[in-house]
Amino acid sequence: MAAIDLARDYIWKVNGRDGAAAAQLFAPEGEIIDPRGNTHRGREAIAAFVDAATLGTLAQIGERHMGTDHALLRGVVITAGLPPAEVEWQFATAGDQITRLTIRLPKPNEA
Repeated sequence: MAAIDLARDYIWKVNGRDGAAAAQLFAPEGEIIDPRGNTHRGREAIAAFVDAATLGTLAQIGERHMGTDHALLRGVVITAGLPPAEVEWQFATAGDQITRLTIRLPKPNEA
């Protein structure tokens, strides 16, 4: 599966609030590095991270860059009661699995 397909599947599963399904896209020792720099390693931790998202949160993708083993998505996360936040998702993949996802909140002049 191409990196962009894995990235799209991840966003789809996160928007569907399905942490277990999102975690299955990752290698067993895959990891998410969240915007605060915390690392969530392994499928159980990844599922918990996804499931902990605030109810009503939705990711919308506006820009995509891709390669064989990486994908970069830029978009907005919308959470009820909060202003929209620009987000960047950097996916590293190997074969049919995500090995690392780094989630950043870019500064306005970086986007």
